[in-house]
Amino acid sequence: MSQESTVARVEQAIKSNKEQKAALLSHIQNLEAQLSAVDALISGAETYMDVPEDMDSDEELPYTVVTPGAIPAIPPFSLEQLGDEDSPFYNATQRLVRYNDLTSSRNWTESENNTLKDAVQREAMRTHALQLQSQGFDAIAALQDVPLSNYGEVKENLDWTRISRYARVPNRLPSMCKVRWLASEHPSVQRGPWTEAERLDLQQAVREATRPLSPEHEGATEKEQEIDWEVVAGFMGNGRIAADCMKAYRSSFGKPVPTVWTSELDAALLAAVAKCGENNMTNVAMSMPIVLSRAQCASRYSVLKAPKASGKWSAEEDELLRQLVDEISDGTKDRWNVISKRMGSRTGRQCRSHFFEALDQSVERGEWTEAEDAILKEAINASAKLDWKILAQRLNRPVTMLRRRVNAMSKHAKAEEEPEQAENEPISNNQAEDMTE
Repeated sequence: MSQESTVARVEQAIKSNKEQKAALLSHIQNLEAQLSAVDALISGAETYMDVPEDMDSDEELPYTVVTPGAIPAIPPFSLEQLGDEDSPFYNATQRLVRYNDLTSSRNWTESENNTLKDAVQREAMRTHALQLQSQGFDAIAALQDVPLSNYGEVKENLDWTRISRYARVPNRLPSMCKVRWLASEHPSVQRGPWTEAERLDLQQAVREATRPLSPEHEGATEKEQEIDWEVVAGFMGNGRIAADCMKAYRSSFGKPVPTVWTSELDAALLAAVAKCGENNMTNVAMSMPIVLSRAQCASRYSVLKAPKASGKWSAEEDELLRQLVDEISDGTKDRWNVISKRMGSRTGRQCRSHFFEALDQSVERGEWTEAEDAILKEAINASAKLDWKILAQRLNRPVTMLRRRVNAMSKHAKAEEEPEQAENEPISNNQAEDMTE
């Protein structure tokens, strides 16, 4: 390519760039003109708008636009006219009203409960009268002196459609009446506070009623288990309904408290695993003598299943632990359990504790400063129970060093208090005589 052709190409490129730049500037000017026109329209509209003062608020505030000379729109029918019996929209309006009533939650009143009870008793008496008639008896004579209260505990063979008509409770379907009677108003239903004995019976009933979702899954995991709360209520046999059993169980046994594992608990855990299987920790937890979660039992069993080394860490273990901590990132799921498996001789808790307490180079291990002691004294004075984790993060010190320092400070403070108490104690007569001699 000659020098003349190269120069010509460069000049052509420069010319094209200038033309493109001019076109862009023209387009920008057009956009700015259009934005100015929009701003002018908005400013003109705001003079006729009732706009809230704080338009930047996240709260949705309604506002109206007023057009000078405009006449408010008037609908062809009012709401009252739509619901009128002569309206062509009467049936549709009634369906909408009934739908809204049936789908809106509304508590039962005492009057409704009493009306429902009376309706159930009347329906039970009617059913009994029909049975007597079918057997050839004079039902009217036989039931003439029988009070309605005799039918207050009936559950079976009730026509709930008739009961809902008897009750004449607005917007209560037959199914609603049935649920209300069987789950709340029937005399056998127990709705009082749960006793400790009932909670123990409930725990046993749940063990009996827990079953796999599929019959062929004999070794189903805890996710494949379900609790039949109707069966649980049947096992209880004291008037507790299924819903109350479920609520009581979840409130009583759903939040296990931290526990210290003893040799007795370990033995009970191993026995429960042998009975229920390693993959059924839900039943294992329910078989324990105290309230424990599935996770607590699974974690402890993993320790018992593969006993790890204890005692002083060797130099080889320290070096391997450093390498694994560098290799396995902090964001790895179950990081310390993964490290434990790679170590092969220590639990995840041992690995984590030993690294932070002895090997972590980012943790301060030097002499204690006056500022650090002041922070510890402030924490001791503020609370009788120290949060070691927060203190360790704040001072960037291992927890074991914190504990030793606090103990030393406590002993020192106690030693200073003892001479002062001795000086302030009253002098006995014998001590006074010794002093005079």
